[in-house]
Amino acid sequence: NQKIRGTANDLYIDLAFARSEAIKRNATVQLVRNSTSWTGGWSVQTGGSVVRAQPAVVGVISSGAADATISFGPDGRTTLAGTVSFNFYANSAGLARMRCVSLSPSGRPSVRTDRNRNGDCADG
Repeated sequence: NQKIRGTANDLYIDLAFARSEAIKRNATVQLVRNSTSWTGGWSVQTGGSVVRAQPAVVGVISSGAADATISFGPDGRTTLAGTVSFNFYANSAGLARMRCVSLSPSGRPSVRTDRNRNGDCADG
């Protein structure tokens, strides 16, 4: 549970940071994943320079967001057509609850918990 919670919180913080930096710098800032999955780590980048980075996470699986890059414009909005969800869960079934980080086109992230353990954070 702690790894799942930590990974979701780290992504939430970096999404909010990237949005804030885009507004502050009046420039495009991107959150770029390092591998084929968001649990492979990611970095916040602007102008090709890494501003902040997160390492890979072991023992957590992600699903949902297929985008390898999330861009925030100078107004803090994303270029996404709709809301994107990053889902984090453990490989083992049972006690660990899935956490979902959602990102709206306005650029505001939020975190939800799959309270019913049914694979759907919408009810949490």
